Amino acid sequence: MKKLLALTAMLAFLLCQAVIGAAAENLEEMVDSALELSGFNLVVDSLPQIMDAQQTWRQTTQPATAESDRVSQLLRESFDRKAARKTSREYFLKNVDPRTMKDVIAWLKSPPGQRFTAAESEEVGPGRQAAMLRYLAELQETPPPSERVALMQQLEEVTHSSELVTGILMNIFTNTLKNVAVKEGDEEAVLDELENLMPAIREQLRQQTILSSLYTYRNFTDEELEKYIAFYESASGSRYNEAGAAAIGAVLEQMFDTFTRKLTEELEKGKK
Repeated sequence: MKKLLALTAMLAFLLCQAVIGAAAENLEEMVDSALELSGFNLVVDSLPQIMDAQQTWRQTTQPATAESDRVSQLLRESFDRKAARKTSREYFLKNVDPRTMKDVIAWLKSPPGQRFTAAESEEVGPGRQAAMLRYLAELQETPPPSERVALMQQLEEVTHSSELVTGILMNIFTNTLKNVAVKEGDEEAVLDELENLMPAIREQLRQQTILSSLYTYRNFTDEELEKYIAFYESASGSRYNEAGAAAIGAVLEQMFDTFTRKLTEELEKGKK
């Protein structure tokens, strides 16, 4: 009897190990599939271009300088595509489960999910920034209906876009300060000032996100947008959105750590 019980226990243990191993392998496959279907890998690959586009947008009101051009160059040089993909994949694997990914993939493969993914993939395409600025200029003449703006505001709220990005920025600023030589006591003062600025930065990001969404989703009906919002309001959509934000945050922090090191080295050379 003891031998039988021992054998049964061993078989049960092996079975559990097999199930856990299969689940982990299945989760990896689902994450890899979702990262491709959603265009997330494309966004990660295009981060330097996205930053360049943001720089171009800022230059409409603030002319570029030699210093700002050099900063942009250093940021591009600090991006490691292979490492970025690896980091984002690891964050998804740690923060999602098979049930979440099953729901996410079902949405991404649905006709509405495919349409939204295609529209969002255009955000990293060439000429997108100029086209959006022209579109927003047209909105000055013919403003969208208030119901449409309300939907964009609701989408921003359920995705927590400005809140998540503000948190990412604060983490980057904090880590950057730790790696840059500053006078004793200055770091705390700078962080306090940043904390005070964050509400204004968050609101600016919120407004920018809403304006950008008006352009990105210009060809979608209100009913389609309501379905998209419902996806992000679901437990799986919310969890996937948070994992994606955490992944992008980790990639950016990795990138800015390298940028800070390169910048510090360059400044030190300039002193010699």
